[in-house]
Amino acid sequence: AFHSLYWDAPVANESREFNYYEYVQTARKDAAKYIKQDTRKQPHPIGQVELNPQIRVITKEGGMLLFSAAHLHSSVPNTSGYTRF
Repeated sequence: AFHSLYWDAPVANESREFNYYEYVQTARKDAAKYIKQDTRKQPHPIGQVELNPQIRVITKEGGMLLFSAAHLHSSVPNTSGYTRF
């Protein structure tokens, strides 16, 4: 989900401590191991954020969505009964 309240407002976060290139080399390869809970270090907001309103984009089968990771976004449960891959 995208959180539109923050499109024009900065959100204090832990991204300064996150090294994406290191993440790709060490943690990304283990993604399939984290089915129920992902304990790998990833940046998060510092403090509370209001998650509503939220925008959820659903693509057609085989579709792709490109966006700037700078936009506040979050994962949402998949209740469709279908795998996302």
